[in-house]
Order: sequence, then structure tokens, then C-alpha cells
Amino acid sequence: MPSCTPKKCSQCFALLADETRLKIFSKVRAGINQVKLLEKELAVSQPTISHHLAMLSSAGVVIASKQGRETKYQYNPQFACNGCNIFNLEFRV
Repeated sequence: MPSCTPKKCSQCFALLADETRLKIFSKVRAGINQVKLLEKELAVSQPTISHHLAMLSSAGVVIASKQGRETKYQYNPQFACNGCNIFNLEFRV
């Protein structure tokens, strides 16, 4: 797992401010870990999903791992966000 540095609340809120990214994050946290499954669940294009997953991954909120030709994503419970714990809350999307 990547090492995490504490984030400012404004960074966390900005990351979740996009509705599509919030939906993707919620699905990944619930265990849907492949782009093709997210595509089917959310009716969003593969490039859009990949873009948002890249943002979540670069922030450290999700972890990407290559498995053969596919990349699987999982929520990073070690993500440090200055104690506000926003990423562990339930969201209505």
C-alpha cells in the first residue's frame, strides 16, 4: 500500500465534489473493482471511469493493482485525511 500523507478537508471535499466520481468511489468501496463492472453499473463510458479512478488513485483513496491484463481497484482504508474520516461515511448518490 502506498504511504499516505494527511490531506486537508478541502482536498477531500474537492475529490468527492464530482457526482460521477462520488458514485464510482461508492461502488469501489462497496467492492465493485473492475472498470467494465463499473461501466455496467453506472452507465458511464470506460474513458470517464478510468479518468475518475486515476484521480482517486493518485490521491491515494483507491489502490490500483494489475492482475493480468486488467487493473482492479480497491478502497484504501489507510487513506489519511486529517481525521475527518469522510471517506468512511455513507453517501446518498
